[in-house]
Amino acid sequence: MKESTINTIVGATTIAGIVGLIALLMIIGGLSQNFGGGYQVTIISPDAAGLHEGSRVTYSGIDVGRIESVRFQESPKIGVVAVALITTEGLELPDDVTATIVNPLLGGSATAALTREPGPVDGYFPTDGSAEIAGAPAVDFSKVAAELRNALGGPMEEFKRISDNFDALSNEWTLVGENVNLLVEMRSTDAVDNDEAVGNVATVMARADKRLAELKLAIDGINQYVNDEELRDDVRSTAANAKVLSQRVNDSMDTLKARYVAVADDLSAVIQSMKKLTDKTLEGGGTLSKLISDPALYENLNDASERLKAAIDDARLLVEKWKTEGLPVQF
Repeated sequence: MKESTINTIVGATTIAGIVGLIALLMIIGGLSQNFGGGYQVTIISPDAAGLHEGSRVTYSGIDVGRIESVRFQESPKIGVVAVALITTEGLELPDDVTATIVNPLLGGSATAALTREPGPVDGYFPTDGSAEIAGAPAVDFSKVAAELRNALGGPMEEFKRISDNFDALSNEWTLVGENVNLLVEMRSTDAVDNDEAVGNVATVMARADKRLAELKLAIDGINQYVNDEELRDDVRSTAANAKVLSQRVNDSMDTLKARYVAVADDLSAVIQSMKKLTDKTLEGGGTLSKLISDPALYENLNDASERLKAAIDDARLLVEKWKTEGLPVQF
């Protein structure tokens, strides 16, 4: 095949591809505005606020065109003039529409947002390019965020204070929980008794269980005694024997007391007789009188007499005490 023929085929293929691409773009509306589709409107705004050529134009939140150019107004007027191309086929803008330049909160290109108050439409802007739409001040979300932070400053401080109080309360409850764990922690009563650990509720309960077990044993013993007729008979018999024995002891004490009193009386009589004999002896002048009149012998005899009398009095008091309080006999 000749080279000219190959070039012709390649050229024809290229042209066909370009035509097909243009047709595809026209189908999806991507190039309609570049081929005279739509109409222009002029937006007069106090400032551009980041609006530039190619920025989106929306109406009620729907993309309806793009910004073709942005320039300053001629002096002495202040502000900017943005020319927007409305590309949505058949769209007519009500004549009470206003434009607001919106900057995204998280960054990105500014947008010319066309909006109106709800209600019936009285008329529409012309579509011959002479329409002028008044622009409202731009919405700067960074300023809105700052104002929002200022507005929420008080509540945020209060929330922070509540959060701090909650943290403090949480710490307090943590300490309470730890103390409760210490109160109910299992500890040996032997360790507490040996000062190896501090007593707590668990040890108190353990001691209470031990006392209850001991009380149960005691109650079981009482029940056994109450329900055991033979054992009760033995106890009654023992008590009766003890009573008889006690009576016998009391009788014996009465006899012993009488005997002690008699002995005491006899001793007293002997002492009186000896005193009379001594007096008579001392009245005489014989050898016995002289012997008895010796002061040392007299004093010794007198001291012995006084001691014997004191012993007899103690014996009498002892007998009276035994009679009154009973003889301390244990069984």
